[in-house]
Amino acid sequence: MLLISPIGLALAALIIATSTQLRAKEPLQQPPMMLGAAQPSILDLLGASDELGQVIKADQAHSSATSKRLVLIDIRSPQEWKETGIPASAKAITVHQAGNIFERKVLMALGFDRSKPVALICATGPRSTFLQRRMKQMGFTSVMNVAEGFHGGRFGPGWTKRGLPVKRWAAPPTITPKPGN
Repeated sequence: MLLISPIGLALAALIIATSTQLRAKEPLQQPPMMLGAAQPSILDLLGASDELGQVIKADQAHSSATSKRLVLIDIRSPQEWKETGIPASAKAITVHQAGNIFERKVLMALGFDRSKPVALICATGPRSTFLQRRMKQMGFTSVMNVAEGFHGGRFGPGWTKRGLPVKRWAAPPTITPKPGN
């Protein structure tokens, strides 16, 4: 049985609602029209307000991560990393994981210090905006949002259009048990 965390469910709704726009590589606007209803924003669908927390530009996040003043985390999916690579100064920790695996991996990346500065980046900003709030609720005290994202959006041109370095992502090796074990 697969267990999915509340963050995972909310992010699944975000991904489903925006998958058409992400495939088209357009800035995220609103989800597809729902029959008989006004078009809510992505953040409305997730139960969040449109207010942003602390925002950091992609170039500032890269500089700060390179100088170890913060930990930059790319929260996109492994499929996205495979297609585009990840920011060269980022750690790849997908938010698309069951249970509290994401939180545990972030804690490990932060040396188990919830007060250590961390910046989140996704494709165009909505997932990192949503997750920034959730991480603060989980007790992380210094969470920043690269709201312009990897591809750019309403908050800026994005990582790639700024010409910031990208590294190739390779899936970690999988361990398969030998027959009979």
